[in-house]
Amino acid sequence: MVGDRDLAGLPPNPPELSMDFTSGSPETDRVEPSVWFDLSVDLMARFLLEVMQDQFTTRRTAMFLESCKSATLAVALTAALAVAPAHAGILFQDNFDADATSSVLNFTGLINWTVSDGTIDYIRSGGFGISCVGGAGGCLDMDGSTGNAGRITSKQSFTFTPGANYFIDVALSGNQRSGSNDSVVFGIIDANNVAISTIIGPLAPAAPFATFGATFAGKAGSWRLFVEGVGGDNVGAILDNYVLRDEGATSVPEPATMLLFSLSLLAAGAARSRKSSR
Repeated sequence: MVGDRDLAGLPPNPPELSMDFTSGSPETDRVEPSVWFDLSVDLMARFLLEVMQDQFTTRRTAMFLESCKSATLAVALTAALAVAPAHAGILFQDNFDADATSSVLNFTGLINWTVSDGTIDYIRSGGFGISCVGGAGGCLDMDGSTGNAGRITSKQSFTFTPGANYFIDVALSGNQRSGSNDSVVFGIIDANNVAISTIIGPLAPAAPFATFGATFAGKAGSWRLFVEGVGGDNVGAILDNYVLRDEGATSVPEPATMLLFSLSLLAAGAARSRKSSR
């Protein structure tokens, strides 16, 4: 979404929006209903283009609706916004900031995860010379201090819609120290240890934080999230900002359908205005 701005080519105070269509009394010169309809269709087309491009800000929308004295037009705009394309929904996220107040070796007290294999170290940004994302908060060294890289598994289980797309994003950096390159595996796993996963790496020790993503199709059953370090030298890749999201299961009308639906509401309103003006 971009910053607040006027619609391209739209005057700041369109004359047709100065009409009080509730009372039928013009604040300026009267605009005939047929002219109102033509102007409204043009405005609606430009408005919907902005909505579909996700560039019509909340404040600009409120200003536009406030200036609309026609209840029919306001209803049409509200309906158009209601069927605007949905954004991805976040199903789970963890930035590891709340798990501890200081760095802890071989940490097992994660709030949202179980250390299900090996060990991990909890890092409070700056601890052991390691920075978390943004230089603040917490993060995890995925190869703890026992010579056995760790796996974390979510305490929460998930049921996915078969065939629907889901997305996992993680922030990873190199180990920020020295030694060999490191890799991380992440994905979903069921009670029978059947996993759908991807591997990221090798990451050089000095590799800065970057967001890595994976997409998977939902499958029947109960699944948990997991992240696993690869290695065993007590110096692992650094994990932060885990997010699981979907693209929303709600069916969204095609832009052309949305435009026709909204314009049909306007047409109905214009017809009512013509009738009442006779």
